Amino acid sequence: MKFRFAIMVWIFSLLCYGENTILRQHGNNAYYAKHNYKKAHLFYSQACNAGDLESCYMMGVFYENGLGVVEDLKQASTLYAQSCNAGYARGCSALGLVYENGLGVPQNDANAIYLYTQACDNADATGCMQLGALYDKQKHQKHSTPKNLYLYTKSCDLGSVKGCYNLGIMYDEGLGVDQDDAKAVELFTKACDGGHQGGCANLGVMLDYGEGCEKDTQKALKLYQKACNSNVAMACVNLGIMYTSGIGLDKDLMMAKKMFQKGCKLKNSDGCHAYALAKSLERKN
Repeated sequence: MKFRFAIMVWIFSLLCYGENTILRQHGNNAYYAKHNYKKAHLFYSQACNAGDLESCYMMGVFYENGLGVVEDLKQASTLYAQSCNAGYARGCSALGLVYENGLGVPQNDANAIYLYTQACDNADATGCMQLGALYDKQKHQKHSTPKNLYLYTKSCDLGSVKGCYNLGIMYDEGLGVDQDDAKAVELFTKACDGGHQGGCANLGVMLDYGEGCEKDTQKALKLYQKACNSNVAMACVNLGIMYTSGIGLDKDLMMAKKMFQKGCKLKNSDGCHAYALAKSLERKN
């Protein structure tokens, strides 16, 4: 009886929501809940063949990263193009990144800009953010044009935590916009709450120095620890400084040296200088 009831529920679901939607939902469940990539790929493949564009995009993700299938960048770009050409904006963003980095296709910034623009115009947060970042890279400067301000604002409003982080930097440093610490705090908080560890590190700095917000050393300390654990070099260096001076925690020069060393390994020049100094002092003592 239970088996027969389950079959009826399945049939009802197909009638109400469509075969491709149900298949995609099963793919999502297998992928996100259980990381059963082979099973998820099977569902996405069936849903894509049934015309579900999000599933075609997800198959591209699987081929790009070798999840449950042999990595195949050319096949990934084909699937991204299939979803993009049929109007799925996220597929256009993914295809733009493929062209920007030359993944399975010849590197081509012009194609990337076209695809990011197409995605952004169709309200894809990643497309807007990546377009702003590509303009930055081409101009060898960071977040300083009105176009970047527009793109990062739009991407942040659409839910891109990296867009919020980049916009926060613009307000923090006054790049192409009036400098506004309080606005930077708001944006770094939004980025951090969304899981962007660079945003957490920068929010820690604002709290550490009381810029745009009330000074809160303990909260800054927790944010540095969180970001350093996620390999944000600047957070490790700042944490080392706190251990060196005994600000917000017990003074611990061994831990300070460890934090500076980690920051150095993550290619932070201040961390390397501090680590070298810590070793020199250690030898003298």
